[in-house]
Amino acid sequence: MAYSTTDGRRENTASPARLAGMADGASVGSMRPGRSPALQGKKVDGMTTAASSARRIRNGLGLRYLVPCVVLLAVGAATAVACSVPVFRYALERWAPDDYRLIVFHDGALDSEAEGWVRDLGRDGLAGKPAANLAVRTVDLAAKPVEPELLRWWQQYATITRLPAMVLLYPAGLRLPEPAWIGPLTGATVAQLLDSPLRREIGRRLLGGESAVWVLVESGDGSADTQAAELLERRLRHLEETMELPELDPADLREEAPEKPAEKLKVDFSMLRVSRQDPEESVLVGMLLGLETDLAERREPIVFPIFGQGRVLYALVGRGISNAMIDEAAGFLTGACSCVVKEENPGSDLLMAVDWDRLVEPLIASSQEVPALAGIAGFTASQAVADARSRVPAAAQPATSVQPGPSAAVAAAAAAGSGGARSAMVHGLMWVGGLGAMILLAVTWWLLRQRG
Repeated sequence: MAYSTTDGRRENTASPARLAGMADGASVGSMRPGRSPALQGKKVDGMTTAASSARRIRNGLGLRYLVPCVVLLAVGAATAVACSVPVFRYALERWAPDDYRLIVFHDGALDSEAEGWVRDLGRDGLAGKPAANLAVRTVDLAAKPVEPELLRWWQQYATITRLPAMVLLYPAGLRLPEPAWIGPLTGATVAQLLDSPLRREIGRRLLGGESAVWVLVESGDGSADTQAAELLERRLRHLEETMELPELDPADLREEAPEKPAEKLKVDFSMLRVSRQDPEESVLVGMLLGLETDLAERREPIVFPIFGQGRVLYALVGRGISNAMIDEAAGFLTGACSCVVKEENPGSDLLMAVDWDRLVEPLIASSQEVPALAGIAGFTASQAVADARSRVPAAAQPATSVQPGPSAAVAAAAAAGSGGARSAMVHGLMWVGGLGAMILLAVTWWLLRQRG
């Protein structure tokens, strides 16, 4: 969500569920249909009536035990997926980026040169070497029939570029209606799509231990851009000096983690600037400005905090680039990860050519890991071991880094839809906890209704 108001605040809050309206019922001795008057409030062979028993259950187990159990279980379900590791670090190790979807449109058979470019986008080509989070599909418009949805995509943008053409769609989970980028299929555009100097620098800094890289997309107004950059730079330096990370729970760290994990975890921010007219960064700028429907039309400087494995938190626009809003974003990034489920946290992934799994040195305990599942039907996943060592400084390289050489393909299931799949098990545990709380609540309500 973009923040552009004076105080920069737009909040989406949900009211917590409350137990209300449980009225006190009738007394035990009251008349009820279907019950003998002789048994109202009486004992039969030393046994109390059902109404009298229900009253004791309500006064004892119902209120004294079941209600606290409901509350504790609900709280437990909410905190079971919490972690003391800062958000930026948890995201770096656990939140794999979702796949962007690339559709290559062509009319009839591709010539040998174009076929080579398509291969470059696949697992065994350029996309395989830098391990880009990209799923590719080719669509022959001459083949009949063409899926209506795909045909509409091409008809909508046919005047923008020529065939064969590439249409880059955001990850499906973002539900964004417009493509991130559109361009012709050429050798130059394929290389530009998969990687760029600024994306390489962002990846290098994040792998080097920075908490976040704040990218300033310039407005074109030199004075406004300089003012925003200076404000951001001053505030980031202030936060580095004053902000503290949460205390780490040893249970959240690997046994083989360094004795002083604080040496690897620190508040460290930096800023990068990019022009909207930079041809080398047209794909990156398009991805950033397309994350919200109105950003491309805004003629103000816009700041995007990027963390984890190339994840954008949200946009700070114009007057929203303020100390208060910078502090709020930084506070989220450096605070304890209150929910490890990626989809329950704000942010959108970028298309980046970085082999995060190989280059990130693990710090979080393996018990926090969630297995990956297959995803995105209809697309061919393209993730493989990357030759990215030269992009990362030696200090940021793990001891087990693979030496440069030919790439080896990784299973497609590990790449396709991995962002949502890795959290499936944890999300399931949340649902189980919530369901248990609802069952106990229903039992409590039923017992209260039986009191007579």
